Amino acid sequence: MESDDPKHYKKQTQTWDAILSQLSLTEGVGYLKGSAAKHLFRSGEKHGGGLGSTIMDIKKAKKYIEKLLEFLNKNESDAKNFFKQIEEAEKYIKDNNITKLFEKDKNE
Repeated sequence: MESDDPKHYKKQTQTWDAILSQLSLTEGVGYLKGSAAKHLFRSGEKHGGGLGSTIMDIKKAKKYIEKLLEFLNKNESDAKNFFKQIEEAEKYIKDNNITKLFEKDKNE
């Protein structure tokens, strides 16, 4: 059965660190959240299913969540900026949604 902590996870340079080194904060957060979600969504479906497979996938998801917390803490000042930018983008989208854009055309 597959392990949640195989030998290839014990290399000096972790694959996720190499990937994260090439990504922006936004991309890195998305990568780690997506990887955690992948393991949660498929939990128990690999290797014949069952409790052991479910536990293994949840442990893998936990590793990605822990890495996400580490990544955000390491980049705390950038993370604060990141979440502020998300709030601003959400407000912009809400204030400038497509319906409102077409309303402007009606008034001309």
